Amino acid sequence: MKLNIAICDDENRILTHTSSLIDIYQFQHLDTNLSVDCYTSGESLLENYTQPRQYHILLLDIEMPGMNGIETARQIRNTIDRNAIIVFISSYPEYMQESFSVHPYFFLQKPATQKNMNQLLDEIIDEITNSTHMYTLIDMEDIQHTIYLNDVLYIHTYNARKELLSFHLPNKELHTKGHLGEWEMKLQNYHYISCYRGYLVNLTHIHYVTKDQLILDNNEAIPLSRTNRKRIHQLFLDQVVTIE
Repeated sequence: MKLNIAICDDENRILTHTSSLIDIYQFQHLDTNLSVDCYTSGESLLENYTQPRQYHILLLDIEMPGMNGIETARQIRNTIDRNAIIVFISSYPEYMQESFSVHPYFFLQKPATQKNMNQLLDEIIDEITNSTHMYTLIDMEDIQHTIYLNDVLYIHTYNARKELLSFHLPNKELHTKGHLGEWEMKLQNYHYISCYRGYLVNLTHIHYVTKDQLILDNNEAIPLSRTNRKRIHQLFLDQVVTIE
């Protein structure tokens, strides 16, 4: 599993210390791939945080010059990513009550210890694994990507002879090797439907249906075969989705 972590603290020594704790955890858990970015202000974190689920875990200091950690978390919750796991790391426990307004996952006393960091990451990773349907994809450049099944718009076989698949998400497209039929079997209980040869579409991202197309949330049109038309129309009726 690959998880992206952002650490935000105005003290470089704390950034180095916290990052090293995560590196040690990574060394002890080789089946987990943790990527860490460090920021020295809330403003710089917000400037670089451009899309939901860019970061799975945020480790935020509270007392920082300019925008403090609680306000940074509030901005992220309200405008960028309401589902990010937020952990405050602070030497000021009096801020704990105020921090509840942005629904943090945990409040870690500064400086964090290896024992506390290991316990925290164990709990978070266990919760993420058990509460969301995630897959790790390895793309054509052997880079790992953790994807959430709910985020995928559709999967497309763009080269059947070479067994090449493209996973289409709202803000990116990932390419990997595989058989669409195998993915159809894996995802049969997750609202994915075959609508046309070489296409597997996430039912929850279909905005409406026409005679020969599925129109997705992002206005992309996916072909719909005549043989699948009646079945998919019925699925939409069952899902209480407006059919056009």
